[in-house]
Amino acid sequence: MKISSIINFSKNLVFVDSSASIQEVYTKMISEGVSYLPIIDRKVKNIGVYKRKKIFKWLINNPKKNINEEPLEIFKYPPLPEVQLQTLLKDALKLLKNNSAILIKHSGEYKFLISPRVISNFLEKYASRFMVFEELEEILRYRITVKKIDLSSIISESLDKPLPSDPELLDFGQYRIVLSKRWKELGYNHHFQTLMDLINSALEYRNQLMHFRLDDNELNTGLEDAKKLLELLKSS
Repeated sequence: MKISSIINFSKNLVFVDSSASIQEVYTKMISEGVSYLPIIDRKVKNIGVYKRKKIFKWLINNPKKNINEEPLEIFKYPPLPEVQLQTLLKDALKLLKNNSAILIKHSGEYKFLISPRVISNFLEKYASRFMVFEELEEILRYRITVKKIDLSSIISESLDKPLPSDPELLDFGQYRIVLSKRWKELGYNHHFQTLMDLINSALEYRNQLMHFRLDDNELNTGLEDAKKLLELLKSS
């Protein structure tokens, strides 16, 4: 997965140039609701960053002083590391281990800022998709148990051996095998090919989901098919 997959969770970059006063800096931080304000000259030269935490801490600790009389340098941090849109997400995460944020540069200009909060919001949405598949597995597991399906009598052609006898030990691909071979015994009266098309699409999507190969900017057809399948199974 590339860093481009998570830019929807980031705001367009807010920055100042080196001529900005410290008052302009914290005023922009408040008005824009940002914690980091990169210092970028002519949109292409990354020369440092201001951090809200440091400025606000100074204001709290120095109520009788005028912040505009302080040298700007005491509030500046070194430039944030930068990556391209095509940088792998795993490589960006490595940078965030030792840096509070990273800049994304595209077509010669800085476009986005990625912080741990952006990553957290992305992962929260990403993880929510697993709940659909967990519910699918739960409903199939329940039906297998209630209908007393003998799993040991079902052969997995890919492994050339019977499936595990305990429904709890099946993976999603094996639930697909059970559904394809015992759909009538499970009590599902829907069109067989419809069930198979939906679960095949869902399985492909889940495999990509598990390995973080999904692009959040692409259509999530497999996820929608998983939801349709879930509704079909619930209605039976």
